[in-house]
Amino acid sequence: MSKYDVLHLSLHGFSTAENTQMLYFLLRSASQLDTIYGDELLGRDYPELVVLSACATGQGKYEDGEGKFTLARYFLQSGSNKVISSLWNLDDTAGSLLMRYFYQELKLSQNPTTALRTAKLKLLTKYKNFCQPYFWSGLG
Repeated sequence: MSKYDVLHLSLHGFSTAENTQMLYFLLRSASQLDTIYGDELLGRDYPELVVLSACATGQGKYEDGEGKFTLARYFLQSGSNKVISSLWNLDDTAGSLLMRYFYQELKLSQNPTTALRTAKLKLLTKYKNFCQPYFWSGLG
């Protein structure tokens, strides 16, 4: 049982539909690049809710009898019950606003599904330039 309620990762995720081994997070610093591969995520203690505000964390290869291999799947396999992930690259500004509203709503509702839906509606209401589904519908 994790001592945290939420794990939030906001970085670059990479997935490919061709290879289940090519699922990773890319970490950058001023002097180097590093990666965390999906299989390195297994067997750790994660909280009930994991938010992957990272590009392409819901993309991956589908295999018959196994389902879809995504970065989100590794957190579910390790015990998290709820994972929010992205189906495509997120716009930085829209993603940041959406996450701000999501956490405001999560404090009130304690329900990630309701909080994400309300946050998306709030983004649509307050920022007309983000009304295209590209900006908000890929996160779920």
